[in-house]
Amino acid sequence: MGLNALLDCEMVEVLTPNPISQIEAAMATVTHPPKKGYRTLRLPLAESEYDHLLSDRIYAKTRLDELYEEFPEVFPDAFPWGYALYGFTEPSIKQESRCRRIRLDHGQTVLAIAPAFVRPYMTGRTQEVDHALFLM
Repeated sequence: MGLNALLDCEMVEVLTPNPISQIEAAMATVTHPPKKGYRTLRLPLAESEYDHLLSDRIYAKTRLDELYEEFPEVFPDAFPWGYALYGFTEPSIKQESRCRRIRLDHGQTVLAIAPAFVRPYMTGRTQEVDHALFLM
């Protein structure tokens, strides 16, 4: 028999699930934007500027328009059709600060305006993790 017997064998393809493709497929579903869209605008504002944005309506509208001209990619597509100031969020327990809210005229979507000096979900300030050590 020998070597010829091995060559005469029929190749059988065994289908096994590929774990890498399943993991990649699961990760792909996580990386898509949410169906409702992102509801927080994180804007580059200093702490004193953000306090002024919260307390003065005229300044808030003027500054939002200026930021839209500077960084249009941060704002939703419906922003140029108009918006209205829509109050505030509840104060954060972690940071004891509030976010101003706006309502877009096109689509009636309500967005929170959060400052860039606060981390997402109000978990801390960016200064606290500015010099973080990343080990790889």
